[in-house]
Amino acid sequence: MLSIMGSCVRRALAQTILSVLPAIPLMATLFAPAPRALAQGCQSGWLPGDGVPGTDGQVYASVMWDPDGDGPLGKRLVIAGEFSLVESTPALCAAMWDPQTGEWAAFESPIGKINYDRILTLEVMPDGSLIAGGQIYRFGDVFTSNGVMRWSGSAWEQVGAPNGPQNVLDLGVLPNGDLVAAGQFSRGGGRVANGVARWDGTQWTEIGGGVEREYASALAIMPNGDLVIGGNFDHIGGVPANNIARWDGAAWHPLAEGIRGSYADQIINSLTILPDGRLLVCGDIDGAGAIDCHAIACWDGTIWSTLGSSGWGGEAQAAIILNDGRLAVCGWFYDTRFDSLAIWNGQTWKFAQPNSHDRFLCVTELPTGELLLGGGFPQVLGQPASGIVRWSEQTGWTAFGRGLAGAIETISVLPDGSAFAGGSFAATSPTGGIRNLAVRHADTWATFGGIPDYAVAGSHIDNSGRPIIWGSFQHIGTTPIEIVARWNGQAWTAVGDDRPPGPAALTTLGNGTIVVGTWDHGYQNILRPKVQAQSGGAWSRVGHAFVGVRDGGVSAMARHSDGTTLAAIHESLADGSHRSYVARWDGSTWSRLGGEFNSSIRAMCALPDGKVVVGGWFYSYDGRDMDSISLWDGHDWTPLGQGLQQSVYAIAARPNGDIIAGGDFWYAGGAPAKSVALWDGTSWRPLGQGITGMFNAEVRTLAIDHQGDLLVGGRFSFAGGQVSANFARYRFCDCAADFNHDGLVNADDFDAFSDAFEPADPAADTNHDGFINADDYDLFAEHFDQGG
Repeated sequence: MLSIMGSCVRRALAQTILSVLPAIPLMATLFAPAPRALAQGCQSGWLPGDGVPGTDGQVYASVMWDPDGDGPLGKRLVIAGEFSLVESTPALCAAMWDPQTGEWAAFESPIGKINYDRILTLEVMPDGSLIAGGQIYRFGDVFTSNGVMRWSGSAWEQVGAPNGPQNVLDLGVLPNGDLVAAGQFSRGGGRVANGVARWDGTQWTEIGGGVEREYASALAIMPNGDLVIGGNFDHIGGVPANNIARWDGAAWHPLAEGIRGSYADQIINSLTILPDGRLLVCGDIDGAGAIDCHAIACWDGTIWSTLGSSGWGGEAQAAIILNDGRLAVCGWFYDTRFDSLAIWNGQTWKFAQPNSHDRFLCVTELPTGELLLGGGFPQVLGQPASGIVRWSEQTGWTAFGRGLAGAIETISVLPDGSAFAGGSFAATSPTGGIRNLAVRHADTWATFGGIPDYAVAGSHIDNSGRPIIWGSFQHIGTTPIEIVARWNGQAWTAVGDDRPPGPAALTTLGNGTIVVGTWDHGYQNILRPKVQAQSGGAWSRVGHAFVGVRDGGVSAMARHSDGTTLAAIHESLADGSHRSYVARWDGSTWSRLGGEFNSSIRAMCALPDGKVVVGGWFYSYDGRDMDSISLWDGHDWTPLGQGLQQSVYAIAARPNGDIIAGGDFWYAGGAPAKSVALWDGTSWRPLGQGITGMFNAEVRTLAIDHQGDLLVGGRFSFAGGQVSANFARYRFCDCAADFNHDGLVNADDFDAFSDAFEPADPAADTNHDGFINADDYDLFAEHFDQGG
């Protein structure tokens, strides 16, 4: 058997292989041992990652709910929205939190599912059942067009027949127990129901003709049982009504002159009944009836009034009555500062001031007296708190869990092997919160020289091993540094005595000179500083070849193995078409590298052998099919197999020559490969289950560290089917005997190796000496004997 052949026998076989190769696959099949797993310690795959400090998407609704009624479980917090992960718990659009244990439970797992659902509202029925409404297209594995669902205890079930109300924005319960849905829909259960519909336990029916034009976005049940609908409409049931109206069981009635909105989109976000029976309106409003008011207004059944000050700007989203009788209102509003939470004690407002530019969309009081705020924010007061956060007057703001929220846009590897990451994110660390710039040591994030005030778009390690970053920041820590910064070994310093005009790409020359490419009108902004830039020099133009182009920019740059500078140029032409190409700067002039791609190049990787790989969102090159990725072979751009079916944002090369691409694609070479794929010189293959998350996960950056691991950054939640939020690590096991990379050592590997050996494919150069000969066959057989 080949697996027990001595070295001399194997070498003799290898020496005659060129004359007998057609028989080798058959011989390998006959004599190779049975399939077996690779040797222990030789398993490639995704390593476990971190969760998020909250959720990986927006939270639109929250409610306290007792899942077993009078049973022993007690009340749970339920959150719902557009997410697939809560802390380290996979959860599809809804999750339940136990205040006693602090643990999350999923209603349904998102692993392996494509999700387009968005739960926007929650309601607890008189019988204790939980109802969800929103833009819901699937429950379990069945697609539906009903936007109202009930939790059965084990699965979500649609309320009523298919084609029920869709795009449901609010839910409520009438005194007789009927469920009411408000939203942007025209039918309910196959019947006409414009913006408002009632479920009586058997069927959906309209209410008084519904809204005309636009939609209803909020509802409330008054103490006398009347239904109030708010939204964006000028008539309801044929009755003129300015964005708000009351249904008395027989007819619709306007509320005086109604509500005036600031903009033409959603005006009223929520309606709440105050303890004294008045109706509180929250929204993007600038007037109610005859009065001017902002964010909130009150209706007492006859007239409109304000509640305390009417001087707020911004928008109120939701309100609740607290157990002590006070009122809590959340949203995004301001007077002299940015705020998102206000408490009314009956006489004055108190602002919690998280200093957030993101809206809080919902608020619920927990059994502890803390408030749960939900929304789409990545941080509160500079601390990581994604999607959900707790607040109390005693403890202030408290996040749920640990991890990294937001997008990693760039990863570089520092000389000590640690991962250096930049982006628009917030991360937890043992010493506190981190924003926009971090370094990862032993699976822990830490700050690196200060916190940029705005996003880091890219990073580059210079010839001395020190990082350079660029982005939209204006300060790092307390130091004013704009756009480009360089680490001098102890602190971040500005580059040049003036700022470059917004670089989109950056590289360095052999002498350390920094070259940046910008995305701007025209290409006169391809710049570099003088050699003395670090000590106050000015930026100067690199050539004039691209001056006068109408619109576009430099989207990627790289340093070629011969020392020249490569820039990917994108042009938007006057006729509305686009083109991209690669240009080379040899120190004195620009020249093109080949022809033109029909759309943008977004990533570039220069290989040690002089070849270049580019990726982006293009489908042709000089009229030839070329899907999203291409290789410069020294003479022309050529496709890599069938390419990738969507955008490529990042490219990395392994030491063995494999090419790895990352982006938002779902197919590579015509086969499924989610967001990341490997080209082995012959074909594309996925890396396990790939990178997934809410909607289309995005890989924005790739790097290979000193161990040969692949580092992946972007906006995602899972890597290889396990939790790994926004940062992931794939460990390669270079098992020479597993030639076809299927995780087994068997006859198929001998067949694949022989197929590569016959035409002298470089993949068969097992000992990497540049020759395909008997030594390679001998080494491959030795690996095969060892099972790895």
